[in-house]
Amino acid sequence: AYTKDFCAPEFILGMKQVPDYDLWSVASIIHGMFTKKPIVLVNKSLSHNDQLAYVLQQIVHQIGKPTEEFLARCPLADVYFTKNGELKKKWDIPVK
Repeated sequence: AYTKDFCAPEFILGMKQVPDYDLWSVASIIHGMFTKKPIVLVNKSLSHNDQLAYVLQQIVHQIGKPTEEFLARCPLADVYFTKNGELKKKWDIPVK
């Protein structure tokens, strides 16, 4: 089981689990403790896959678009990204 609020982008994109996932989760928790705001918001009204896409959209907004090389290593990249690396779905993200 996992919590979408603290989910590493690599996990969402289907990469093999590595310790970096835990670092992302811990960093997300620490960010929330200090800022009193989550690093990403989860829209519970969306389907499961759309919730993950919503989280990815916020991550891309905050840290930038992933490289082609990174996406080529991600088994689920084509679920969320177009061939040119753009997100397939986008929503209006509320200001935190």
